[in-house]
Amino acid sequence: MDATAPGLARCLRPGMLLLADRGFATAPLVAALAAPGAQLLIRRKNGRRLPALATLADGSFLALLGPTRVRVIDARITATLAGGHRRTGAYRLVTTLTAPTATRMPRSSGSTTDDGKSRPPTWSWRPPSWAAASCERAPRPGSTRRSTPH
Repeated sequence: MDATAPGLARCLRPGMLLLADRGFATAPLVAALAAPGAQLLIRRKNGRRLPALATLADGSFLALLGPTRVRVIDARITATLAGGHRRTGAYRLVTTLTAPTATRMPRSSGSTTDDGKSRPPTWSWRPPSWAAASCERAPRPGSTRRSTPH
């Protein structure tokens, strides 16, 4: 298990959603991070297979990642970058939010540009002020460098 997992797991609480990259998609790590009751949404390597327990109406499926029941979502995500460049990729996401009807994201109508073309919605998020103070990154063993909140 990753050395940062115990510290991160101590920061998690029920009602929180942890967004994590594919290095966090291992069975022991998912179990440790889900234990405090927080929900997880993790990008997983596309080539990794998980046997489907049940297929859901939206095309996602339920599986076990070690002892943890997860929902697996294969998605194509398009990001609009600076300068209007777009990048589309295929992503496999695993989440502990297993009921698609109970966890629907609100739909946004987006907006339109002056020439009438539709623009995708923009989402913005800032961590709460207490997050930086209570969940600082632990220094690496042997390192004299300390991380500080921004």
